[in-house]
Amino acid sequence: MASGKTTVAKTFARMTGSEYIDLDEYIEKKIGASVSEIFSERGEEFFRKTEAECLRELCGKSAIVACGGGTMTNGLNFGAVKLSGGFVVFIDTNFNLCLNRILREPGVRPLADSRTPDELFELFSMRYPLYVKNSDAIVSGNNPSLIIMADVMEAVAGLIDVKTDKDSEEVIAEYPPEEESADEQAE
Repeated sequence: MASGKTTVAKTFARMTGSEYIDLDEYIEKKIGASVSEIFSERGEEFFRKTEAECLRELCGKSAIVACGGGTMTNGLNFGAVKLSGGFVVFIDTNFNLCLNRILREPGVRPLADSRTPDELFELFSMRYPLYVKNSDAIVSGNNPSLIIMADVMEAVAGLIDVKTDKDSEEVIAEYPPEEESADEQAE
């Protein structure tokens, strides 16, 4: 929560000419209710199930998707993104910076509204190892926005290079080496 995902995703999409999708907004349109209303009326379990379904609908779409704070705590969500050829970049932002942002925007994050700062730190601490585990790249969210953007772009470029190299190796491996000619075998 409040790590800068939305801001970075919007900017990254604009800079690359990609479509931007906010997963929470996508869920709100599909259900016809705000995230806060979904949490209060139907509960977190319903929200997480819907979140996973919506993420799978978006997998494979050529877009920059800003996920919610709990999306990548579910390894199956990370797996769905990976299987679709997507990447997950974790913006690793200091808890105190996140907390300051959360406190400046009451009512925006349902899970934050009902928790004390100590409880939010506990949630952050519980989620943190899952964010690390369920990401392809990690960039610091403690820097100025332009540096974060540069780091995200560099991370994504590196992930694309690795994927391209891997795909190339797989294509090359499909073709057996040319057989030696009779003249080469005689030598």
